[in-house]
Amino acid sequence: MIGLGITSTDMTKILAPVDVEGLLIPGLDPLAVAKVTEIFNSRQGRIAPGISRGPISHSLKDGGSYIYAGPLSLDAVTDTDFPDHELLGIISSVGSPGSHLTRHLEAIGLRRRIPIAIGVPTSVIDSLTDYQPVTFDASSSTVRLFPGDIPDAQGTNAYDLTAEEINRLQNILQFMQLNQWRRLISEDKYDQFHQIAKQALTDAKGLYQSEKARQEYVKSQVLPAAICEPYEVVKPDDAETVRNLLLNGLKTGDDVSIRTCFSPELTGKEPYKVFTTADEVAAFFQSDGYRALRAPIDNHVVTELFVGRFPKDKLNKDKEKEHAAWNYTVNDGSVTLTVMPGTAKLRLLGEAEAGSVLSLTVGPIRSHFSPNDPRTEYETRSSDEADKDEGATKFLVLINTKIREWEEKYDLRARLAALEGIFPHSQYASPTLEGQARISENGSNWVFIYGINIDEVSKV
Repeated sequence: MIGLGITSTDMTKILAPVDVEGLLIPGLDPLAVAKVTEIFNSRQGRIAPGISRGPISHSLKDGGSYIYAGPLSLDAVTDTDFPDHELLGIISSVGSPGSHLTRHLEAIGLRRRIPIAIGVPTSVIDSLTDYQPVTFDASSSTVRLFPGDIPDAQGTNAYDLTAEEINRLQNILQFMQLNQWRRLISEDKYDQFHQIAKQALTDAKGLYQSEKARQEYVKSQVLPAAICEPYEVVKPDDAETVRNLLLNGLKTGDDVSIRTCFSPELTGKEPYKVFTTADEVAAFFQSDGYRALRAPIDNHVVTELFVGRFPKDKLNKDKEKEHAAWNYTVNDGSVTLTVMPGTAKLRLLGEAEAGSVLSLTVGPIRSHFSPNDPRTEYETRSSDEADKDEGATKFLVLINTKIREWEEKYDLRARLAALEGIFPHSQYASPTLEGQARISENGSNWVFIYGINIDEVSKV
């Protein structure tokens, strides 16, 4: 199969990741599977493929080799003491597609070639006992968990691949996972936006110290201003500019905020301040607030500030139920929209438990390549929870409709592919859009992009 003169680039267009995985991972013996009672089965949550067998552990600090089952946090997976060779797989009770946590877990799965699933119900994890032997199957898009040691299927590798071919397929699969947006668009659209993104990154490196500020600047140059919440990058010693931006933002009827950028980065932990009136701004600058916000944290120094505005009452606790946090990401050849209703806080979406988020696979599921006519099949698939909560489903429909409009009007995926292209795949995860939405009683509904996740994952 590999010796037919097909290039790796062509293969990433002909095949979806699941096709390559089918050649590399034979799946479980169906006769053996039929003899046992399944512990868990879900068509969602897989973020790294594979089959693993071994004992369960509810502690990351356990000795020996094991499959970890339990909650995780971004701090845990970016910790220098995070287990390496001992881990046979990860079954997490938290996480949503495209979040900081999930992107780091994807990188761990790809680098260590272990299966990983997120959003597994806590009740399932609690039912497992430490050192209980299980078979964890993430060889297909369905995540399955069985008691005991289930053998692989026999005779499923019709291609009789050599070790060299297997290694090449593994490299192609990793290439697919790290060049995901680009696989979904035509090259002419990619080239158009890639040049803009490349120049923007060059400019940003000369202007800003922190990775976060550089990415914000690039985002502002690549994505249309009409669909994003506006933020200005300001030096922390320029208090007058910060004050004027805040007051001018309030005059538009919006709320405003200051967000901090650190070097080295503090992913997900950066202090911020929200203002809803001019009096609050005045009091902040008259007190010690501005100095305190810019104070170093350990060896992390504030290098830039984001000053921006956003729709009124977005962070008002009395209006929480009218809002939703969302992200839009690509993995396994599928594009997924994930929504957490009842909050505008993206940090909660990132480490959400099973059942608290809704996801919608909006395609493409498979890319077909021909030199002159690239085509894509689409499938729309929602989580079970989406069918049970009418209010949450309204958010899913509103946000999905708006994103489809943006794709049609602004070539959104081509812009995301361009961003993916300027951040080295050996170091960063594929970009994820993050945003918020509101469905209010008075009908003033809106959907905006808050930012872009481009996680540095080379260290995990």
